[in-house]
Amino acid sequence: METKSIVVSSWPGLENFHENKAVDKMVSLIEIVTTIRDIKTRFAIPLTKNLDCYFDRELDGLETSVVAKLAGIDKILAYPPGGVDESGMLVRNLLQGRLAISLEGIIDFTKEAQKLQKEKERLESILEKISCRLGNPEFAEKAPEDVISKEKEKKAQLEEKIGNIQKDIDFIKG
Repeated sequence: METKSIVVSSWPGLENFHENKAVDKMVSLIEIVTTIRDIKTRFAIPLTKNLDCYFDRELDGLETSVVAKLAGIDKILAYPPGGVDESGMLVRNLLQGRLAISLEGIIDFTKEAQKLQKEKERLESILEKISCRLGNPEFAEKAPEDVISKEKEKKAQLEEKIGNIQKDIDFIKG
């Protein structure tokens, strides 16, 4: 029996080294952690602040501890048999199940939505002024190219911010 020397053999590939179950489990955990962290970031909740989180399928002990550690929560609970009262919760449908995060007592949804709406209106007012300026033929003729490009850049940034704020408003109203 002839074997190849390790010195001249090619580096082993990962084609046959793929465990679908493990990959699916990891994708699910990443999605759960990312969603919880995103919610904490969006609403300026400290990462160390414990939230009550519910997932509609049972996670094993390792999964629970990984999610808790990486998402900065105490634990993630399975939905009880009768379900969860979802008032005061943000609920997200993920690839592997439904995640509910209790924000009751942490965030006043009405005030948060009003604050975001006010900020959106302020930015839309600024955007309107920039759009008028850029739409003015005299401005386009007389202004130096670098000023015009800066105004276009400001416009693009404002449009992105407004879009993100609208996503946050939609996120709250869920």
